[in-house]
Amino acid sequence: MARTDVLTTVYELVGTEIESILRSRDLTEARARDNTRQQVNALLLQASRQQDIDAMLALERVMLSAEKEYLGESPDKIASLDKALEELDAALASLASVRDQDNYRKIATLHYSLSKNQIGGLPNDQARQFLKSHQTRLRNLGKGRMEESERDLLSIRARNIKAAATVYKALQEQALGIKGKDRAGSENDRGR
Repeated sequence: MARTDVLTTVYELVGTEIESILRSRDLTEARARDNTRQQVNALLLQASRQQDIDAMLALERVMLSAEKEYLGESPDKIASLDKALEELDAALASLASVRDQDNYRKIATLHYSLSKNQIGGLPNDQARQFLKSHQTRLRNLGKGRMEESERDLLSIRARNIKAAATVYKALQEQALGIKGKDRAGSENDRGR
């Protein structure tokens, strides 16, 4: 074999070997990333199964904070995440007040007595507003281009927020001393 042929062959073989190594690294990293996402998914699902609204909202705070720290590459994205975190704080304040039944009844009477401030006969307070808008945000994020494991993570987060909304409605009913079927418009509450 001529010297140039040998050099060309070696060059091509080394290139093929390097590409193979890079592909295996990418595959290994992809598997590690999927494994990490599966672990996160399992922890999120555990909070949802336990109907632990405090854990669900705390986990969502962690997810939003991590998104901001690691994925906040633009001022618009950072502003959006800051707004979501601010709304989450307001939701947590509403959660604290709904647990104080006497106080919540006063708040509901003062601020949510008009039907336009209610959904399904319950106050459309900051917690309900956050839970609805954030669930929509997560669903919209899931429509973009991404890996399947990333889409699964967003889907589980959205389901957690939906579960938190269900728990929150039950807390509102308890605080206001009403049953779900006794609420005005409770059948129309789906999808809102």
